Amino acid sequence: MVLEVQRLRPLDALLYLAEAGLFVLASPLHLRNLFVRLREGRYRGIFAQRLWGPSEGDPGSTLLIASGIGETHQAILLKAALPGKVKILSQLSRTFKDLGDMPGNMSYAPFKWPVGAILTLKRQRPNQLVFVGVVSDIHLAIWAKVLGIPILLIHTNLNNRRLEKREARLLGKLRFRMADRIAVRSEDQIERLIRTGVAIERISLVGPQLRLGHTKAPDAIRSKWQAILAADNNAPVIVAGSTHPHDEEVVLDAIAKLWKDRPEVRLVLAPRRLDRPEGPTSVLDRLGLGYAMRSKGIGPNDRLILLDSVGELSEVYSVASVVFVGGTFVPKNGGHSFAEALEWDVWFTCGPGYGHQAATANELASRGLLQICHSSDELAEAWRQQLVRRPKIDLMDQSMAKIAALLKD
Repeated sequence: MVLEVQRLRPLDALLYLAEAGLFVLASPLHLRNLFVRLREGRYRGIFAQRLWGPSEGDPGSTLLIASGIGETHQAILLKAALPGKVKILSQLSRTFKDLGDMPGNMSYAPFKWPVGAILTLKRQRPNQLVFVGVVSDIHLAIWAKVLGIPILLIHTNLNNRRLEKREARLLGKLRFRMADRIAVRSEDQIERLIRTGVAIERISLVGPQLRLGHTKAPDAIRSKWQAILAADNNAPVIVAGSTHPHDEEVVLDAIAKLWKDRPEVRLVLAPRRLDRPEGPTSVLDRLGLGYAMRSKGIGPNDRLILLDSVGELSEVYSVASVVFVGGTFVPKNGGHSFAEALEWDVWFTCGPGYGHQAATANELASRGLLQICHSSDELAEAWRQQLVRRPKIDLMDQSMAKIAALLKD
């Protein structure tokens, strides 16, 4: 095995026991929240799997652990690049199942508690654990250490703001020290990881994640969304992905300026959070704009479209000529991942707040594929220029191959 298992330090074990004690003290609150979610039907048909972990194991496999939608997409792509038996455990498996996009050998991750973690590892008996983005389940990580199972952390994105948050939490730094090897995208993240207590010899620089490759037939995906949007193949589409309210104000101001000379352009707006307190349509309603919604149907004359569904943004990019993603106009916010949009030949625009995505943003900008904008005027002008021609992106992503090399026997 390439990955050498680092022994669990006594201090880390004590920190974990302290966290476990706090978990027990807070168990009434956890149980209350659990009952609320059960009444809402969130775990219908999957409660046993989430409580105890998946029952069917595949001994000797690589176990990929993902939490969010972006991380799960990355796990699916990594699974295709890895040799041997690979299984994905995701907290959002139901989302992918409902979309008909749940690949084989993908199961529901257990709840974050010691019993579920121990049973999962005992049943699955993996050769190695790979966490995508962050060690999201400290219980799985700790008990993997106890059982001698090596851990790799990939696509970690530790900027200064996230580091400060981790340093303020009891087990914040421990989530990085649990990894026997960490694959990072840029050199500036190495110093931050060292601050968490990770030895430099355990860090591998694999570069930014660029070209991903399609998880399904690209022509079928594009045709599907052209039909959903009632799209004229000649009408350009701009997709603004994972937007905050302030982003939406700037984006909507920019599209209004662009419509003065390009009235045929359509904008698909995909809010970062559909459950935000003021509602996903708050900015649109406050500005008095007419719009169509994905959930209510879209007509061919609808120029402004709200994507009010979960898990579909990665496919919507297929019909885009230009996207707004990766950097935000919200101060001290690091931007959403470029990864899903990179599956398609699109131009990129983003706001100045791209700290979370700096490695990929800098690489795309150096290749002339991304324009970083500081105002709605700059954004409208960038779109005006980019809509003239469609790019043919030739990006060879070496990061997946380097990660696969770390996992080979």
